[in-house]
Amino acid sequence: MLWSIIATGAVLAIACLSIAVNCQSPLAGGVPSTSIELAETPSYLVLTPRKIRPELELGVSATVFRMLYDSITFRVSIRRIQYSIPDYEINYAEETFTQPGSRIIRLKAPENIPEGNYSIFVEGSVESLGGLLFQNRTELVFEPRVFSVYIQFSKPLYAMGDLIKFRVIPYEFNLMVKNRLFTSVELVDPNGIVVRRWLSPRTNARGYLELSFQLPPTCSFGEWKVRCNRESFVSEKKFTVSYNVVKTMCAVNLTLPLRLSEFAFGVYGILEANHTTNVPSQGNATIRLEFRPRWSSVVLGTLVKEIPYFLGRSNFLFTMQEIQAELKLKDRPADLDVYGEAFVFDWNFLVTDNNKAQSVIFREVPDLKFLGGRVRQFKPELPYTAYIRIFQADGRKPDFRYRYVSIEVYCDTSALIKSDSRIPVPDDSVIRYTIQTGRNCTNYRLFALLKSSSTSMTRTAEQFVFRHYSPSGAYLRVTTSTDKPSVDKYMVFNIRTTYYTQEIHYLIQAAGNILSSDIIRMPAGVLSKTFSIAISREMSPVARMVVYFMKPDGELVTDSFTFFVELLRMNSVKIDMHQGSDLSGKTVTGWVSGASPGSFILLSTMPYDLYLRYGSRVILEPNALIEELLQYESFADQPLRYRWFDDISDTPKARYFPSHTLGPDANKTMNFSGLIMFTDSNYSSVSFWHTCNETLNPERVFPCYTKPDECYGYRQKCDGKIDCLTGVDEMNCESDSYRDVPGYVEPYFEFMFRHFIYDEDWLWQDLYAKPFLNGKVPINTAVVPKLETGWVIGAIAIDSEKGIQVQEDPTMFTSTRRFYMRLEAPKSAFWGEQLGIRVALFNRWDYWIEVLVVLKKSKDYDFVSVGAGGQVNSYSPELVSNSDVHSLVYLRGGGHTMIYFPVLPRQTGKVTISFCTYSFIGGECSAVTIPISINGVANSYSSPILIDLVDNSELLAQNFFIIAEQTFVEPEKRWRRYVPGSKAAYLTVVGDIVGPTLGPDQPYCDASCSAWKPVGSAESVLFNMNRNVQMLHYLRMTKQLQDATLKSTLTYVNTQFARLTFFIEPTSGGISNFPERFANETSTFLTALGLYTLAETSFSEWDQITYISPDIFKKLLIFLNATQVRTGDPEFFGSFTDSIQWDLKYFNIYINDVPVDPAFHPYLERVTITALSVLATSHPSIPKPLGPLASTISSAALSYLRRHLPKMGNNALCLAMTAYALTFDSDTTYKFKARDMLLSSVRTDNYLYWAVRRLRSLIREPDTAGKVIIKPRIEWPNDAFAVEATGFALLALFKTGSPSTDSILRNNITKIVHFLSETKNMAQGWISTQDTIIAIRALREIAQLDLNRVIYNIRVDISPSSDVSKSRSIFLDGSNLTVPQTYALGDADTWGEVTVKASGSGRAVLQLYVTKSVENEFQVKNAADPVTPENSFRTFEVSCVPNFAGKNGSLLHMTSCARWLWTERSETSGMAILSYTLPSGFFASNYKWRNFVQGSNVRGLRHIWLSGNTVNLFFSNITSTETTCTTLTFPRFFPVANVTIEHSCSVYEYFENDNGNFTLYKATSLHSADICKVCGSFQCPYCPDYNFATVVQPTVAVLLAAVALLLMGWRKATIEVSC
Repeated sequence: MLWSIIATGAVLAIACLSIAVNCQSPLAGGVPSTSIELAETPSYLVLTPRKIRPELELGVSATVFRMLYDSITFRVSIRRIQYSIPDYEINYAEETFTQPGSRIIRLKAPENIPEGNYSIFVEGSVESLGGLLFQNRTELVFEPRVFSVYIQFSKPLYAMGDLIKFRVIPYEFNLMVKNRLFTSVELVDPNGIVVRRWLSPRTNARGYLELSFQLPPTCSFGEWKVRCNRESFVSEKKFTVSYNVVKTMCAVNLTLPLRLSEFAFGVYGILEANHTTNVPSQGNATIRLEFRPRWSSVVLGTLVKEIPYFLGRSNFLFTMQEIQAELKLKDRPADLDVYGEAFVFDWNFLVTDNNKAQSVIFREVPDLKFLGGRVRQFKPELPYTAYIRIFQADGRKPDFRYRYVSIEVYCDTSALIKSDSRIPVPDDSVIRYTIQTGRNCTNYRLFALLKSSSTSMTRTAEQFVFRHYSPSGAYLRVTTSTDKPSVDKYMVFNIRTTYYTQEIHYLIQAAGNILSSDIIRMPAGVLSKTFSIAISREMSPVARMVVYFMKPDGELVTDSFTFFVELLRMNSVKIDMHQGSDLSGKTVTGWVSGASPGSFILLSTMPYDLYLRYGSRVILEPNALIEELLQYESFADQPLRYRWFDDISDTPKARYFPSHTLGPDANKTMNFSGLIMFTDSNYSSVSFWHTCNETLNPERVFPCYTKPDECYGYRQKCDGKIDCLTGVDEMNCESDSYRDVPGYVEPYFEFMFRHFIYDEDWLWQDLYAKPFLNGKVPINTAVVPKLETGWVIGAIAIDSEKGIQVQEDPTMFTSTRRFYMRLEAPKSAFWGEQLGIRVALFNRWDYWIEVLVVLKKSKDYDFVSVGAGGQVNSYSPELVSNSDVHSLVYLRGGGHTMIYFPVLPRQTGKVTISFCTYSFIGGECSAVTIPISINGVANSYSSPILIDLVDNSELLAQNFFIIAEQTFVEPEKRWRRYVPGSKAAYLTVVGDIVGPTLGPDQPYCDASCSAWKPVGSAESVLFNMNRNVQMLHYLRMTKQLQDATLKSTLTYVNTQFARLTFFIEPTSGGISNFPERFANETSTFLTALGLYTLAETSFSEWDQITYISPDIFKKLLIFLNATQVRTGDPEFFGSFTDSIQWDLKYFNIYINDVPVDPAFHPYLERVTITALSVLATSHPSIPKPLGPLASTISSAALSYLRRHLPKMGNNALCLAMTAYALTFDSDTTYKFKARDMLLSSVRTDNYLYWAVRRLRSLIREPDTAGKVIIKPRIEWPNDAFAVEATGFALLALFKTGSPSTDSILRNNITKIVHFLSETKNMAQGWISTQDTIIAIRALREIAQLDLNRVIYNIRVDISPSSDVSKSRSIFLDGSNLTVPQTYALGDADTWGEVTVKASGSGRAVLQLYVTKSVENEFQVKNAADPVTPENSFRTFEVSCVPNFAGKNGSLLHMTSCARWLWTERSETSGMAILSYTLPSGFFASNYKWRNFVQGSNVRGLRHIWLSGNTVNLFFSNITSTETTCTTLTFPRFFPVANVTIEHSCSVYEYFENDNGNFTLYKATSLHSADICKVCGSFQCPYCPDYNFATVVQPTVAVLLAAVALLLMGWRKATIEVSC
């Protein structure tokens, strides 16, 4: 029989009584004459945990009070409840009792039980009767937590482009470590998108995982997180990704104390500002403080303080009197939030930077609080102990010398029964106040008053204590005399009862389970007994003792006692750090003590100021572990606790005290202890009987435990007002918010440059603890970063026997190198420029030193020598070649200086400049590498051809013409043909029509190497993914893919996917090209392209690295579904359009060039995007659950294309894309109709291709000797359009025919492949991004059909006419067909012709790529005019006008303007990029340009990105009606002399590179500036770093003068040249 009663969140199961009508029993059909009816006397009690989790060995306590039969068998089972099918039994256990007693029945939950509904079944049977006595079922709470996880990061915050490193350490509830397998570990961006997934990772033999992820240069910034999944169990931890590292050349740090007292003298702090070299900034500063009431945004007042001269560091003070006067307060300022902001203007770089900080002014009045909440319960005639904590609002302990507490105790409503005054406050600030309770009071009220003998300020607190319900007045109480229970020690308990019983049962709970049980035998007449139990680690950190006995009348008398068990501080490790034998402070070492031999020790470190805000991300502390382990007991009573914040951690400290249950009756006692009770006792004997019923009256839900009809509802619960006489409606209402914790300050932190530049790996170590004699494990010697800060070091020891060991407190360590050097140089420069290398020197010793700085000799660069008085020539200075250059520098104690060494690179390419420093306290060597480019603006020329040796074994010689002349002199002209030394030629040979593909030397190729595009838009990121994925698929299908290449490429693609998530709008799901300011500009074109790209990337065999969540596909499909036309004009049904027309090819602007009926324009301009959406939604890699939604979109789009197919005859791209899209249509009629239209519109003048204008083929001309000369291809304004249209046409023809059997189709495909091969602008790509993707996709389909590549063998003989001795042969076979083989010619040999002869079998693409730089605007190469090819075709008007200001042109104000000219095609351009190079040495961070764009009103400006020394401005479009101008300011960051004059300036359409205007601007004024005018040498007088000495004879007078100068602390130096 089953009789279940559920009472107010508790479950009380009363087993079968004979009067029950709904019993589940085999006897229910009638009572046989042989049956035995259960007696009403209570005979058993079964207690089970309330929660179940995987792998839990569930302990069920069964107690038999009296035997009614010879034996009774308990069967306990766990079943999964599935309402549509029969229940499934997970596990069961049985226990037979032959005499009264208590036992633990254990049954284990399987490891892989899924999330669902579970119940526990308790059955009792008598074997001799062969029947079921009782049966009960109660639902369990399923908790998916299998174990706990600590996720540790190498740094608390990262910048874009950083490498994220983290450890995942799983541990059990008892802190033991097991080998664990995760379902997955995921990296999640701030929008909830999984950007990286590690599938089924397993911890290593050391017990943890260590993983890493490379952040892309641009990605979503904010709070990221690592998510660990194990079935349905999820553990997460956050970390921060910041937008950018360098904001300006100066880094400002404003430091305020987190907490201030109202009695402080004032608000004080430190303002610091340093250059990126860590040299202090010099200038003026402003500090601004803003005051608000706590937790309010209302500004009460503002104070400002000016610092007219600022040098690196300044202390400041705003007195309380100033603040009081400003805020017009009567009393001292208190309970205020202080928001500080500092601005520093640097006189050197002429830039302003700022920083913010926050503090709180707390009121200096102690407060007091009862621990455990406002309402608790007592048991009459047994003592009750209240815990009262006295604290300061800022978390500190008050000064107790002049303070005392008075406590008054009231019975029921008003009777004062006890009063104690002047109770001293103990050292731990917690008063333990005990009262002896009686039976005459229903409740007690404790009133506490805190007084001060020095002031009249008082604070009060009160606590209500109500009587525990017992029908007969029998009570039980358990207490302890052990102050701090610890593992592996004994704990003493005392049990007291008001009713004598022979036996008292108890059980021990921990981690949500029953660990053990026992019986206490009570001597006759004894009501109290003391006993002890051993504390095991399974009881840490919180355990509970539940005691009970059953009275003969069936009443259950209970008590529950929860206590804290100490483990971590007894089992801790300790770190000691020291510098060892390295007195320079460059390296440190140390040892770890306390770790068990055989354990693994994990070290981590972080700067001290970061630790105060984000310490828990890097350092594992005991409090964080305890907080995690308390989650296992989150559903039951907790020990009393108080928490507070201090100034040395971001995690609150906590202290714990034992606690009795809040349960008002026996049933609730078990419930509050996390237990379910089964018994055959009478309901009213174990639970308070009441008439409260939510169904009948929502205001009468819970009982007040006074009278059966007194109730309260949800509105009265925790409303701050006591409604019940017992106060139970305000019980357990304490807030767990950090805001209520003393000392809490709202987290705020302003990141600085130095927070990102340190090497987090310097102490990211794992050590093996060998059994050393002294028990100390040595730490590997570590190199200290060049960062002047305090460090916090953490250690975690993982041991198979002791589990997790952590430090009691992390180690604070300060290590600054006594002497160190920093180097800075321009990121890039041009050949011939003189560069001032910045050398910053720091003396952190307390005594002066002399430092010898040596520029190491090299043939790659010369030293620029300055003459007397700073005389030096800008273009032909005196040079010191291939020799060391010495400079002696004086550094005072604690001082620093910055000097410049001028060097002149002697060659192009990467030049490494090396320095060494020497002093008697240490030295070091360092180097900086600078890419050096040739002067002028580069012109490039491409000559690609396809060699087909399938039908012929040998090909006649092909002669490539090199357009660069042999000499740079143009007779009788002042201008030069090209910049001397700028010529270069590269002949690339690839034995495949798709290649070059990917390989170990080049595992990926992005938009910059395929299409000369800067990566700054969503489209460029999609290209980076799509292009490389296409190559991987091709190599995979042709069995040429190597594992190393696959891994490297997929890692890059995954990084680009992380970059792409930045562009996905989280609400609508669409993709925005530039989301930082224009997130609402979501694009249908980009969303469809993104869906197609992600579908191409989503390949099951690659999911281990490039996992694309189905949620991403769902977002994109929902966006497409929402933007597809479904209403209105039926002619537009199923179509798509886009408000921002990024790529005008897709919006049919080109139809203005061909005879198209104007009535067709509205329909044709939607065709291309609609066709692209068909390709995306028809992709087979779209997840199956989303198939119906994708099919709906695709079907509607196909109907639009079918409807308007007849209108497309004169538009190549519309027709080609539609023809390919219709190949996915189930109706074949339109597919072949579109194919026929394609074939009728093909152009045949240059192989076979589709375009709106004619494209001329490569020029092949005979020379005087009769040889055929192949000249470079000419760029045309519609190149990209023709390549993309031809690529789609090739795909459509391939899908609608059979090349293996149709010779005509095979011949046409060959001609198309020849066209595509001869339109490449570079070996890795075509004209722009979209055409490159489609061309690769089409050629990939064709190349996959060639099954003979394994037997291909090609020999290519190359012979340059400029120097036949440099002839070379290249061999291609099945092992290297797709790997590019490059033949290069230097400057001296780049002229004349290159003769190529091929033999063997196979196909190869040969491409001659020639570059030369020019110095005049008319020489800069542009696209050819379609009508008159000998003339340039400029579709934009562009100008770049530099304006130099400041001393010697130290500020560059660049005004760049552009206007669209090709109005015959369209009124505006498509997406455009205005790009120009900066003169060397000028710089401004992308962080600045991000803010500029967000506040800019420049029409069409969407993004600015500085890459190297090239500034790229992205525009949505540029109009013909107005000139679009932008002025940007760049300060000189590095001194550079003899700056090159010519710098590129261009504007072009992003998707049609050749539609643009490529020109240059000149910076003549910078060219004439010598190295001293830019203060780029320590030899220059009147410069801050002047360091010069005159060579004189060493007379006595000179020596005395030198000594005097030295004692005066002056700086001296010499220049020495040693060969």
